[in-house]
Amino acid sequence: MKRLLLPLLAALALPACTTEVVYETRELAWNECRSWMKEGGEFYIREESGYDMVTRWLPRRFCLYDDDKMEMVGQELIQIKEGDKFLSENFPGIGKGIATPVTQKTYKYQKPIP
Repeated sequence: MKRLLLPLLAALALPACTTEVVYETRELAWNECRSWMKEGGEFYIREESGYDMVTRWLPRRFCLYDDDKMEMVGQELIQIKEGDKFLSENFPGIGKGIATPVTQKTYKYQKPIP
């Protein structure tokens, strides 16, 4: 019975180990991250007042390069819901309060060939 149990446990454990996708170029990783970013929706910030009022939309997700680790980092403002509206004077700066980004995805890419 023990002889059958060990191979069974090994077979069940192997699919749980996912292989990491590494994109061939930085541009391919950027395109994948941008696709993910667009799916996150946006929120709105109203600036100024009266006739000078402007409503700007901002994405909830954004992508950053990390050239040291050769990856794109997909971050999301998870405490802000899609379609939320804020006045600019009430909205905290990015990295403060509800506007704190959380890394959700990473898109690794290969080192370019010189």
